[in-house]
Amino acid sequence: MHQLGSHYLGRIFSTKEDIYKYVGIILLTVQQASMPLMVRSTRYRKENDVFITTVNVFIMEVVKLTVCSAILIGKDKSITKFINSLKTAIFEDIGETLKICIPSIIYILQNNLYYIALTNLEATTFCP
Repeated sequence: MHQLGSHYLGRIFSTKEDIYKYVGIILLTVQQASMPLMVRSTRYRKENDVFITTVNVFIMEVVKLTVCSAILIGKDKSITKFINSLKTAIFEDIGETLKICIPSIIYILQNNLYYIALTNLEATTFCP
């Protein structure tokens, strides 16, 4: 039975790119499943303790940026390669960077609307 399981996993994770792909899918699933519950629990505080939702959205994005950067640095095994590829992607390919800006702005709006919805709905009713 053990050999059958390891053989099956060996076929799924045949390359390092497959491992990164599945780990990314799992992390996104955990984030999206836990976000409504965590946001809902943080919104029920005393009036003085409630925070500005945009700050929380910003902090979530900083955490995601940090995790993604760590994964890419680990994949390249070099901070220098990571910085060079980041510089190339952002500054040398401005057309692609501008194409990403519009969905990013919409995503920020969506995250802020999550907080408004979760403030007014039960967490079990809300499904993103």
